[in-house]
Amino acid sequence: MKKIIFVLVLLLANSLSAQTIEQIKAKIKKEYTDVCKELNAQLPIKVDEVTTLNSIFFINWTCVSNYIVKLDFSGWSKAEINELMKDIKANNRERAKAFLLRGKYNMTQSQFKEFMKTTGIKWEMKYYDENAIYIGSIIIDYNDF
Repeated sequence: MKKIIFVLVLLLANSLSAQTIEQIKAKIKKEYTDVCKELNAQLPIKVDEVTTLNSIFFINWTCVSNYIVKLDFSGWSKAEINELMKDIKANNRERAKAFLLRGKYNMTQSQFKEFMKTTGIKWEMKYYDENAIYIGSIIIDYNDF
């Protein structure tokens, strides 16, 4: 229990003032939901020459983002798609770590990992091809930090 309180206090140190853990988690949830709403207002956003972020939402402590990849995957084998998804996960894991290090979270990487573990927060990235056919998804959670 002390570990949970420590992690949540780190995140919201300036707004703790006699709030319950449930109130703090509700505030965190609202902040993530609001960020997703703001991002959705700006979408779609081209990520690179073939990938576009189409939508993002926060549900059950998961940020879910949906990407369209401007390629036709109908001729790809399951093994080729699995290899692609493995590479995408490795790349996104490194990008998430770099994002954390650039942020102003007042937490170390290990503290952020504990925050993620305590709240259960994670990121899921779903990929669809140009024909809106599901390619695959990856999940980044506390184990990736």
